Amino acid sequence: MKNTALHDAAALGSDGLQCARVLLSCQAGVRRRNAGEQTAYDVAVNAGCNDMVSLLAARTGLDLLGRLGPLGRLGPLGRLGPLERLGPLGRLGNLNLDAI
Repeated sequence: MKNTALHDAAALGSDGLQCARVLLSCQAGVRRRNAGEQTAYDVAVNAGCNDMVSLLAARTGLDLLGRLGPLGRLGPLGRLGPLERLGPLGRLGNLNLDAI
């Protein structure tokens, strides 16, 4: 597979941020790989745009959390781990997920 639109937006760095946000709002696949086996996140890292890297890292994390089931569920052991342990809901460190 060649680059997706999200890969191309990531390659543009800060010039592609608005495009990336729109694509992500339309459920663009953050874990899809291009012919070089790179995700859009990998492309953003190579482009050197910290804002794009943060956006894609946050979306990748949300995507992975969504695959675990209801918010807070850690896995098949049945242990619940409230997201509050990571900080106030919607925030991971200094990254405001509500702004994405």
